[in-house]
Amino acid sequence: MAKKTRVKVDLSQATNEINIFKKAAKDAGAIALRDGVIDSIKRGVSPVKGFGRFQKYSVSYTQAIKGEAFLDPKSGEWVIFRTINGKKRMIAVDKKKYDRGNSEIDRALERKKVRPVNLTLTGKLLKSLFVKVLKNSVVIGFDNKLANIHNKEGAGKSKVIRRMLPTNKGEKFSRSITIRLSEALTKVARGIFKG
Repeated sequence: MAKKTRVKVDLSQATNEINIFKKAAKDAGAIALRDGVIDSIKRGVSPVKGFGRFQKYSVSYTQAIKGEAFLDPKSGEWVIFRTINGKKRMIAVDKKKYDRGNSEIDRALERKKVRPVNLTLTGKLLKSLFVKVLKNSVVIGFDNKLANIHNKEGAGKSKVIRRMLPTNKGEKFSRSITIRLSEALTKVARGIFKG
């Protein structure tokens, strides 16, 4: 009978490195997704593949951003946006005497630009973005009702949809976010499996 030639290979170190990679990959992936979504929205581009730039603001909202009183087509009156009892309202004004107030919305509108459409009037929407690392996945979302309005229901009177997360079946993150995620995972893998 011929002798066998064999060697026993200890894979415990490789298994340990794989487990380290899994945790580091989820953490790096979560950061890459979060940063990618925020950067995309701030640039006025949907983080969802195939949606491109966000649709421009309505004429009335653009005028409010610019600090202009505008003619309300329904009432025929000159109006401005003001915060009353914590809610943004249009109020009638004498166009000649109009002066911007000191409410939170007014101060935000003074800093806001018409382009890009970046959904950052007060900053509360982007601050509500959360990422949770679970056992085998990462969950990303917004804790703000405005996110659902922009992402699904539609904003304003014309119900404009500005997709911020790929929540519908078959949707994916944009190419730039997918590349960012891939680069983050590749960096983690090289760091752990540098051989």
